[in-house]
Amino acid sequence: MPRYSALIKNEKLSDSLRENEPLAQYTSWRIGGAGEFYTNPSSELEIRRIITFSQAYQIPLTILGGGSNVLLSDRGLKGIVMHLNHRFAGYEFLPDGRVKAKAGTRLGTLIRKAMALNLAGIEQLWGIPGTVGGAVVMNAGACNTETFDVLESVTSMTPEGEIVVRHKHEIHHGYRYSDYKYNGEIVLDATLQLTPTAQEIIRANFDKADERRKPQHNIRQPNSGSIFRNPQGNFAGRLIESLGAKGRTYGNAQVSLDHANFIVNLGGATASDTCQLIASLQADIWEEHHVQLEPEVIFLGEF
Repeated sequence: MPRYSALIKNEKLSDSLRENEPLAQYTSWRIGGAGEFYTNPSSELEIRRIITFSQAYQIPLTILGGGSNVLLSDRGLKGIVMHLNHRFAGYEFLPDGRVKAKAGTRLGTLIRKAMALNLAGIEQLWGIPGTVGGAVVMNAGACNTETFDVLESVTSMTPEGEIVVRHKHEIHHGYRYSDYKYNGEIVLDATLQLTPTAQEIIRANFDKADERRKPQHNIRQPNSGSIFRNPQGNFAGRLIESLGAKGRTYGNAQVSLDHANFIVNLGGATASDTCQLIASLQADIWEEHHVQLEPEVIFLGEF
């Protein structure tokens, strides 16, 4: 038993703290082992208590959001897994089209509400799974729209428990990344600047984006969204399809028949299966096209 187990059990970190919690159920891929300790806090106070405690005793801490862009190790995750989900969700629409949303808010929920209020700016992100926090961390995007296109500011918490507010110009960001992917801070909420727009224009933008994403919508098996970042001037799915690799399987992981940049879980797929399949695609694309495909998915745990 790790040296910190007794410490965690004796400390009242959260009323949701559980031991050896199966984590696959919290990911869209339905893959992965158990979390040594798991909690889904409902307040900033709980979050601060957990991160400062883990920092003080050097206990591994993993943040899990919507679980839609991650591959969890079959061995599970050591230390504490802090899951920011519906218990840390909510949003408030402010004057002039702005909206402030907590990290655990589902992106799709926010898009639907914004559209109902005739506010444009995020309707083309429809279909991206996950939470507002995850969208900020990864600068999630689709159909020539990115999260940072409408971002005004982000509130985060440092490993020492300090609250930090940064405006967009203070945050380094780019294609599928932001500072929060690397700086160890936890996104608490984000304020987005939307634009009052006629309903028919918003609906047209939404329908155009929805049409482009139809191949993804047709996928019924558990998946994590796009596996690889698009290389400059090309598309990962197009390169994979050029190999004739749609339907390629390793164990119970399969390259989707609907979209080549998606890997689906046929039922009981392991992280090991998925990694082997990812590696085979990378190797073949390099051999055929001399292009190095970089994973967009985040790997959590030991592989």
